[in-house]
Amino acid sequence: MPLFEPERLAVFAMERASEITRSLPLSGATNRLTTETNRRLAVIETLRQRREAGVLTALSETKIEQSFNERVFSDVFDYPTMFGTKADFHLVPKNHYQASGRKDDFALGYWNGTAFVPVVLVELKGAGVDLEKAQGSEYDYLSPINQAFRAAKGSAVRWIVVSNFDEMRLFRSSDCSRCEIVRFDELDSPVAFWRAYALFGRSNLLGTPGELGALERFFNGGGPMIVDRQDRFLRLTHKARFSPEPPQEPFLSHLHLLLKSSLEAGASWAARFPAPSLDAGRVASTFVPDEKRGIVHHGRLELTQGGFLHASETIGRFDNVEAAEIVRSMTSFILMAKHTMKTVFGDGGPFFSWELLDLPEAFSVSNSSVTRLAPRSRVPERSLLLHEMNSKTVSAFVLGALEELLYPLRAGGGGRCPIPEGLEAIVLELMEKQA
Repeated sequence: MPLFEPERLAVFAMERASEITRSLPLSGATNRLTTETNRRLAVIETLRQRREAGVLTALSETKIEQSFNERVFSDVFDYPTMFGTKADFHLVPKNHYQASGRKDDFALGYWNGTAFVPVVLVELKGAGVDLEKAQGSEYDYLSPINQAFRAAKGSAVRWIVVSNFDEMRLFRSSDCSRCEIVRFDELDSPVAFWRAYALFGRSNLLGTPGELGALERFFNGGGPMIVDRQDRFLRLTHKARFSPEPPQEPFLSHLHLLLKSSLEAGASWAARFPAPSLDAGRVASTFVPDEKRGIVHHGRLELTQGGFLHASETIGRFDNVEAAEIVRSMTSFILMAKHTMKTVFGDGGPFFSWELLDLPEAFSVSNSSVTRLAPRSRVPERSLLLHEMNSKTVSAFVLGALEELLYPLRAGGGGRCPIPEGLEAIVLELMEKQA
């Protein structure tokens, strides 16, 4: 069972992706996030190649451990070692835990001036070792996972990581029944890596002394917030990620004013949201049902310092999807993203994506019967440059995304359902109001 809802974790991972470049020197270079992500994926690829070549199975765990620590945890996930080039260090091997009388393979934590304080206990096993299977008498017939929890018992560590060089599992130290799993052979794209970094990256998992890490705050109920499922409604998520990143991150107070201005100038969809507020490193606005204002939905809108805009809302009835309502929401979100971020990001290229949650196996869209292909419908990231946004491009962009989102397959086969007429007029009307 996972620690986090997959949809919320995906949003968290995308908004935290900018942390990957935070420690790099500022420069005029563009696409720093893409370049740095690819560099780290190359390290993971080397690990996979060594695994496929049989190196990791031929050598003992202790012979692999140091290289694994330095290349994966230090270079990929940003934990400086004791004799690295950074002023601080956050990775120390073979820590003894007084309460259990056991040692870890290594721990992630802080030097407090007199001693190392572990926050994350790490248990390493050899390549291919089953992490759930009990080992021999020298391990008291405990599985690697149970060995890690035995070592952590009575200590102050908050997280436990167990790995066999094929995968890493992340647990809360208080619960061995739930974890997040990252398999190295599945880290084959930036999005997959951002999820891994969200879980294991130092700024997320460890945080700073005296302040909980972002992952801890997320686990405790902090944003990003996808609205809860509501009876009889579907949920729609909108995401916009801006690239290239600005030469320096804007102040949240500036983003606060921009989002407030955008909501006040927005179409009827954006007008649902009240004035935004600063909320744990992001600017956020939430609307709830309000009979006086004619609002029957729930919604959450967030803008983060790294250039990530996210909205989620309940929309329509689960048994009869209104394509027109979704078109209005998608178009309004695009226009709001443009209005909000243009002064910060110039004419860069926002990458938009959408996802429709809670769809039944078969449903109706504007009197057309549709059968879905997957548990949910999603539109992968696609770019729309700010300076190219006009009635023609936005209309084609929205209707293309809508087709992928709502019309995966006509019930009983026979290709896609036709998009209802009149939807382009909705886009054009919203564009004119925003002009």
